[in-house]
Amino acid sequence: AAADTPAPPSRPIPRYTVDLDAAPEDRWEPVLTNPKLNAALQYSVPALYAHFTSTPALKNATDAIVAAMAPNVPDMYVREMQGMARILNVTYEATLVAQLYAELKQSLPDTDTGDGARRRLGAVPHATGKECTSIVAQRANGTVYHARNQDYHVRRDDHPARLLARQHHRLH
Repeated sequence: AAADTPAPPSRPIPRYTVDLDAAPEDRWEPVLTNPKLNAALQYSVPALYAHFTSTPALKNATDAIVAAMAPNVPDMYVREMQGMARILNVTYEATLVAQLYAELKQSLPDTDTGDGARRRLGAVPHATGKECTSIVAQRANGTVYHARNQDYHVRRDDHPARLLARQHHRLH
């Protein structure tokens, strides 16, 4: 397993503070205006959308899952994603599908691959199902920490998607 462990980063990981008291559509601007990350996301968000809508069957399944989930997305998160889409110059629909990556990847039905095998419709090439992990913890003073890694097979320590974002609310 030691061979699978990535080397420590050779450069500092960029750090950002996400102000959760800011308007939802503006919260992620300090992070998303990083030129390297912005360029990477301007490519990857539409690429994920294109992947999950690449065939009629896949588009129908994706549309059905998104349609079932979209009414339950709180307005605050809709506004966050609209802001992300604006900053990245991509569509809201592509941003929503990218945010639902894990849900879509796990929810799409199996399909025949044409060679007698079956695979999950919409399976992302080279994906292992181990891309994302989340944890939430609360300190005694009420501070809530939410950490989520989105590996997506990022093995290079200079990849623009490697960052550390601290989210906070001012206590009122």
